[in-house]
Amino acid sequence: MKDEVLQQLLEKMDPIFYSVGTYKEHAYCLQKKGASWEVFYGQNSLHLGSRTFASKEEANKYFYKMLMEKMNQPILKAHGKTE
Repeated sequence: MKDEVLQQLLEKMDPIFYSVGTYKEHAYCLQKKGASWEVFYGQNSLHLGSRTFASKEEANKYFYKMLMEKMNQPILKAHGKTE
């Protein structure tokens, strides 16, 4: 998935749940890691569920797919609160 496509899709989501390019607490993150790209959930300064990709397009696709899957779960709320 190209960056422009990901950006258009993310515009429809609440940015409290994700971060592109930097670490964000209690959010899904996509950031560069050396020569590769990392997708993870940031919690207590940890990179939970981290997956690394060689290409940015693959990382973008996985990042968006993960966000879509997790956004439908009630445990994904701001600051770790649940319904």
